[in-house]
Amino acid sequence: MLSFPSPLVRNGYALIASAAVTSALGIVFWVIAARVYSEEQVGIGGVLISVLLTLSSIAQLNFANSLNRFVPAAGTRAGNLILFAYGAAAAASIVVALGFLVAIDLLVPELHFLTNSPLLAACFIVAVAVWTIFALQDSALAGLRRSIWVTIENSLYAVVKIILLIVFAGISVAGLSIFAAWTVPLLLFVGLVNYLIFWKFLPEHGQAAGNIDLSMRTMVRFFGWDYLGGLMTTVAMGVAPVLVLSHLGPEANASYHLCWLIIYSLYLIGRSMGISLLAESTVDLRRLPTLAADAFIHTMLPLGGSAIAIAIAAPLLLQAFGPSYARDGAGLLQVLALSTIPWGLVTIFLAIARAYGWMRTIAVVQLATMILVLGLGSLLLQPLGVLGMGLAWLAAHSLVLTAIAAVLIKRNGLEGVLGWSLAAASSLARILTGFAGSRTAAPLDPALAPDLAIALRATGQSDAAHWRVAGRIPSQSGMTVLALLDTTASDKPNPVAILKVAKGPEQTASLKRSLVRSTAIADDPGLAMLPFVIPKVLATHRTEAALLVIEQAIAGIDGRQVLRNDKQRPMALAAAAGAIAALHNATATPRQIDTAWLDRWIARPLGRLRASPTLLLARPARDRALHVLAQEQQAFWLGTRQQVGMCHGDYSPGNLLFSPPQPNKATTVAGLVDWDRACNDAPAGLDQCHLALTCRMLVHDAELGAVVRELLANPRLDEDEQSWIGAGQDCGWSMDAAAIRAMVVLAWLNHVAANLDKSGHYAGSRLWLAYNIDWVLRAFAEE
Repeated sequence: MLSFPSPLVRNGYALIASAAVTSALGIVFWVIAARVYSEEQVGIGGVLISVLLTLSSIAQLNFANSLNRFVPAAGTRAGNLILFAYGAAAAASIVVALGFLVAIDLLVPELHFLTNSPLLAACFIVAVAVWTIFALQDSALAGLRRSIWVTIENSLYAVVKIILLIVFAGISVAGLSIFAAWTVPLLLFVGLVNYLIFWKFLPEHGQAAGNIDLSMRTMVRFFGWDYLGGLMTTVAMGVAPVLVLSHLGPEANASYHLCWLIIYSLYLIGRSMGISLLAESTVDLRRLPTLAADAFIHTMLPLGGSAIAIAIAAPLLLQAFGPSYARDGAGLLQVLALSTIPWGLVTIFLAIARAYGWMRTIAVVQLATMILVLGLGSLLLQPLGVLGMGLAWLAAHSLVLTAIAAVLIKRNGLEGVLGWSLAAASSLARILTGFAGSRTAAPLDPALAPDLAIALRATGQSDAAHWRVAGRIPSQSGMTVLALLDTTASDKPNPVAILKVAKGPEQTASLKRSLVRSTAIADDPGLAMLPFVIPKVLATHRTEAALLVIEQAIAGIDGRQVLRNDKQRPMALAAAAGAIAALHNATATPRQIDTAWLDRWIARPLGRLRASPTLLLARPARDRALHVLAQEQQAFWLGTRQQVGMCHGDYSPGNLLFSPPQPNKATTVAGLVDWDRACNDAPAGLDQCHLALTCRMLVHDAELGAVVRELLANPRLDEDEQSWIGAGQDCGWSMDAAAIRAMVVLAWLNHVAANLDKSGHYAGSRLWLAYNIDWVLRAFAEE
């Protein structure tokens, strides 16, 4: 497949990269601090910074999640929303910091020295307010889909504070040098980043449609329980080191602080992907199950690997800070590393809950975590030392995750768990397939090089001897498809021809069908005015091992690339619907649907499915499902009068080529490829329905089975789909639930049966069979 990283993955990994880079530099910061400063100074400096982070988190008033939730779709209102968040949170920071200083003797008497000087107290208050804006601007960048700037900003900030840590060494006592190095660079980075946000990124973002409700009622409703829940997590993280300090002293707290510093970067992996998940689900909530599965896989792969690696290397990592840290903190670091695994799952659940509006659940989860962490920590610190706090975190996350899993299983039942598991397995398979694809051998089997030379001579093109394989073109059939470039034409970077290499009986039969049908259409004078180009066959060459076909390349942009683009998609889909409607209209004749038509379109594909392996259904249950499906299709189609005509049969983004975008010119379909499933008696709208299904697959990164199952449960097309699907043809079926269901099933049935026929790849993939056949049939087994 073409590699088009989804915004979820792209933004999520940008935020993870930010956490990884800044955490690594943060470790360097504390290694230097541990070497240059005393343990007491490191302990006090760590508490100062922990208090700063805790107070700032309280004062952020949940605006971080609010910006992630509302900025992506706020359009021109995003700037006002960001300014409001900054102002309200900065004011809250001043109030919270003042309250802390007033009660400092009661809360953290070790930091009483902050109140000894009005200037020192004022600097602390300002530091809290500026850090709050510094934290919120990351959420603003994430909401604006500029997450890469989060990585750049935080990396530069981490470098600057390391430099200042060295410069400030020995200037002051009681950890103030460490705190100063942490806070002094903030003003510079707040100024620079917000210059980019308000003068560069927001004007571009304002061009997007702003169709989200930003009323006070909506904002307050989102705040509420989510803010209280976030406050509970903040309190747990902020109070934990205070408990260690009060129970065991500053030396033990130094060990805890350094271990937490290392581990907190892993805590941010789940949060980073959760931020991206929440932002993406804002656009289309129906995508959430697939997005959540992707977020789960892309969280647990780096998180699980990192946690295990840190647990193994804990003594060595802490040795960098000094022998005493390695001796006292290795066990703590190992336990904290393991605690991040259940926490990663919990953070993905919290993002899902925010998207669905389960606000009380969010508060309950985080309240339970806080109670368990602080309660168990208080009990375990004295008998187990600093290790007790690590065990408290591990136990809290594990117990909360167990409770969440039990509730979800009870709420969604077996079908819900099975559907989500299939989505997660599909996401993992895409990652593994992409990794394997990156290690693919040479595009063309070297043994076929002499045969390619023969085929090139057979084209009759004077410059064919200079054509060379330029690279592989993605193909779902398993067939090798390669672009050929003219090496003598440096001014022509586009392919001059396409080479297709079919091996095995299924691929060969598929390629032969495509040749026969595309040639027949191209040679039909009644279809000479079609608004798209069909590939012209230049040469064929048959060997014992393969069938080689060279086709003339069509100048155009891959449909997958065009339809991934939100701005280009509506016009491109309308053009695609109109183009295929022209083919059907030119060949359509009225026909009363009879049993012969049902045999070809329903019975034969069902027979192919019946012969395939069953994985999610017992054989009797699958046979019943196939029978119910056949009866439903027969009841809808038999005896009706339809306009039947020619269809492409696999009208999907990968088989479309669009004209390059030009100012003041509409997008058009430049060409259609792969005609092996074309036929002459398709009902009107079948190709459009197939395009709607496969476009959902592309945009949502979903399997066909998931898309079809969703439409079976809710047979309704989106407004966007309704706007283009009838272009050039009467598609009244798209307004009727029963007709949508029948057309979707017909398109799905013939698509999966054709895939089983043309490539052993599909029949041999247990996941593909389970998700794209059995998962759909289970919907009929339940009827």
